[in-house]
Amino acid sequence: MVPPGKEIYRTSAFQQQGYSKLIDKRLPNSDQIVTVYERRNGVCAALTALWIRKTLEHGDPTQFNHLNDHMYIGISQAAYIFGSFAPRDSSRYNSVQQEKTLLESNNLQVTSPQIDVYSRKSLTSFLTQMVSNFGCYFFAMEDEKGYGHVIGFMTGSTGFYLFDANEGLYQSANRNTFINKNVFYLASDYSNYEGGPIHCYHCQLEGR
Repeated sequence: MVPPGKEIYRTSAFQQQGYSKLIDKRLPNSDQIVTVYERRNGVCAALTALWIRKTLEHGDPTQFNHLNDHMYIGISQAAYIFGSFAPRDSSRYNSVQQEKTLLESNNLQVTSPQIDVYSRKSLTSFLTQMVSNFGCYFFAMEDEKGYGHVIGFMTGSTGFYLFDANEGLYQSANRNTFINKNVFYLASDYSNYEGGPIHCYHCQLEGR
């Protein structure tokens, strides 16, 4: 399903620019080279953090060229997968710390996230809070195995936006549409996260 609202751009363009190809990456502190898909594992988090930073820096969430930073995406994805923040398969892995470190590396100031269990009720609650407290939000969800997806939101006087790295950027016409149709989209397309934890961060630029 495509997200609701007016399509601003599709992230399928990233595939044409190289984000879908196989690439080799070196594991941290190792000579081992592994091959990964650029559009998988960590790319959604890296792209969403970049989108939020650029939106806050420029005051415009709609600029596609702001995301055309292959070096940044590659570095962030490698760090997210291979443990520069915290290895997913280690005893010290902590998803909240992983997410906060990624955001802080983007010069974003965040406090402890709001945490809940993935459900239509909690989705409605989070999106309702977003339209009442304008800003940019990093919305992370996990399944029972600890794998997840990240979506970005921006609410403000200029509009209500959803950024999904799997699809693109979409603008809702008004608050009610933003809440109701995005709850339906998230609950339908990402139903595999039902019952898992969700972490929602309200992001601001460091020092502002």
